[in-house]
Amino acid sequence: MKKTSMLLTFTVLAPMFTLAMTPFLSTMLTPDGGVTLDGVAGTGPASAVVRVAVAPVAGEAAPPKKSWFELDNDPNPFHPRTTVTYSLPQAEPVRISVYDMLGREVRRLVDRDQTAGRHAVVFETGTLPSGTYFYRIETPSGVQTRKLVLFK
Repeated sequence: MKKTSMLLTFTVLAPMFTLAMTPFLSTMLTPDGGVTLDGVAGTGPASAVVRVAVAPVAGEAAPPKKSWFELDNDPNPFHPRTTVTYSLPQAEPVRISVYDMLGREVRRLVDRDQTAGRHAVVFETGTLPSGTYFYRIETPSGVQTRKLVLFK
C-alpha cells in the first residue's frame, strides 16, 4: 500500500439547530483516492453540518523510509538499572540518550553505527536522584522518546 500525504479541508454546509448524535452522516471515496466525510460539529444554535475532505497532495515526494524501533525498557519503574531494548529496520547510526525533566542530557547510552535487528543496552543510574527521566532514540529513519521512572 502506497502512503501519501493528504490535504485536509473543512467546509460548513448549513447551520443546524439540533444535537448531533453521530460523528459522520456519510462517507464517500473520491476518484483521486481521497475521502469526504459529512457530519455535524457542535450543538444547539452553534452547530453546523460540516464536510471534511481528505485528498492526496499533488507532487508529493516519495514517502520516508520505514521507521520502527519497538523501543522499551524493563523494569520501569526501576532501581538501580534498567535494560533498554530496541529494533532497527536497517543498519544505521544510532544515538540513545537519557534526559532529565529540564531536557538536559544526563547519559548517552549509544552513539554508533548498528546493524539491523534487535539490540539492548543497560542504563546504570549511578548517582542520579530519584525522578522521571526520558530516553530518546535518534536515527536517520526516525526519532522516538519514552519515559523512565527511577526510584531509590
